[in-house]
Amino acid sequence: MLDTRNLVLASHDSSNLWESFDHPTDAILPTQTMNQGGKLIASISDMNYSSGRFMFTLQTDGNVIMYTTDFPLGTTNYAYWSTQTSVDSCFQLYYNRSGHIYIEADNESIANEIISNIVSPKFSQRVILDYDGIFRHYIYLNNSDSSAGQ
Repeated sequence: MLDTRNLVLASHDSSNLWESFDHPTDAILPTQTMNQGGKLIASISDMNYSSGRFMFTLQTDGNVIMYTTDFPLGTTNYAYWSTQTSVDSCFQLYYNRSGHIYIEADNESIANEIISNIVSPKFSQRVILDYDGIFRHYIYLNNSDSSAGQ
């Protein structure tokens, strides 16, 4: 497990064979990227982590869209949110350490910003497509910075 919370399976020569950041489920973490065609699938409920009724995806045209899906088939049904980004040179969605999530173009410029919260290094964070279809940014105080019991 790396400091970025990316679980990596490495070979004896330290090359990465598999890493969790390449296979997101319903959440993304700081320093994680999502390539075109990448998606998050919400869980079916708060306690059942099977694939649910909502999907977040970065399309090849640079638009990020959240869809309802036909359960249990997983096919897209209805788009209920969109960044309305349309760029020919979209490269990826990037979640940086300070809490910004944005679409980055091939020339490394920001094509569209999705979340612009600024988060102190004292906090851990994650963004999840929750079972109810809401894209939530969770922020937690790091245990080492906690003053509990004082």
